Amino acid sequence: MKSRLSVLFAMLFPYLIWAQQFKGYTLDEIQAIHADFDIHQQSNKGGDFTRYINSHMSEFWPHQIVARRGAIRQLGHNLREDVKQFVTKTIEGEISLDEYVKSPLVDGMIILHKGKIVFEEYPHMKDYYKHHSFSVTKPYVSTIIALLEMDGKIDVHRPVSAYLTELEGTDWGAVPIIDVLDMTSGMGIDDNLFAQIFFNENGWIGNDNSKGGPSAQLAPMKKTGPSGQIYEYFSINSEVLGWIIERITNKTAVQLIEERIWQKMGAESDALMFLPNSNDRMYMGGLSATLRDHARFGLLFTPSGRVAPYDFIPEDYIKKIQQGGRPEIIKRAGPIDLFIYDDPITAEHLVDGEPPRHSTYQWDVVMNDGDFFKEGGGGQGLYVSPSRDLVIAYFGTRGFDSEGHILLNNLHQIARQLSKSGLFDK
Repeated sequence: MKSRLSVLFAMLFPYLIWAQQFKGYTLDEIQAIHADFDIHQQSNKGGDFTRYINSHMSEFWPHQIVARRGAIRQLGHNLREDVKQFVTKTIEGEISLDEYVKSPLVDGMIILHKGKIVFEEYPHMKDYYKHHSFSVTKPYVSTIIALLEMDGKIDVHRPVSAYLTELEGTDWGAVPIIDVLDMTSGMGIDDNLFAQIFFNENGWIGNDNSKGGPSAQLAPMKKTGPSGQIYEYFSINSEVLGWIIERITNKTAVQLIEERIWQKMGAESDALMFLPNSNDRMYMGGLSATLRDHARFGLLFTPSGRVAPYDFIPEDYIKKIQQGGRPEIIKRAGPIDLFIYDDPITAEHLVDGEPPRHSTYQWDVVMNDGDFFKEGGGGQGLYVSPSRDLVIAYFGTRGFDSEGHILLNNLHQIARQLSKSGLFDK
């Protein structure tokens, strides 16, 4: 069997010459992708087929616009050769960052230090594409919860049924909201399986037979264990948060993301939110946006990013992310599945076996030095290091080896290595 390193370089070699001159897609290619999708109604074949769909989601499913407004937050440039030539160490082996991003598993990557772009590449997409971010959507939803906390409109230590009153007396209704935020609701079953069932019923694959929102979707579910005890990644937790936001505000969480984040952070482009036919937003992972705008969201959690008028994320919330989680919950999980939809990535796979401190407010991993990040299916990610004034964001597309095994980029590892490299300590 080939090593993962040889597989990666076999895939990488044809891209090394022309990857930086991505030309887009021809009409014939676009028509072929649409014809294939119309027949099979799925998008996870990998390669250019999946890459095109991930970066053109609104051609295949309905979406709601998340509108920008006001002045664009300008991102200065300080492109750095030492960052470009940084030697990454991954399960594939050692390779410079500049060469690694040319892999067909990487669509784009941006690194901001002290608010300026020090590295930016788009080997397999245009910089203005609105790429599907999958579960990187989740911290946007949890940030709205935090802002509602600041407003005194929600107490996350109360049970779900305090806001979704129709769930009184059900297993879901008894779960404290903080346990939903921390992926420890005790309601978890196989995340891939339930997400597929949930969105097949709600229009994900063209089926508009809605099961009726929180009461019908959640009331019949039974707990798999007590809440607040062990980390279990379960994307329906994020849907519950979205429904709670709706109930409290009489607005969709998408409207709140638009009003309280997107229109205040200096976004350069509108974003899109997946909108199934049943009119249930995909809070677990429906946001499509440009890479620079994801980086602008990350800036809101860094010192250079938190200057007026961009200082609307409470400092207490950032401290809560870094220090307020419960390490015992993630430790009890042992080698945990941190990421959704793909091959399991465990805590031991981070960097040299470095374990996370905790997971909280829908951020997958918070490290002992206060760095935190969120991974999304297929190789998307957002990494924030407040102490180093560093933001790393990236998009990817899964591939498959000759034996049908899923291949994903290792940018979650590389982001951590970059943060700890010393390149951003001054």
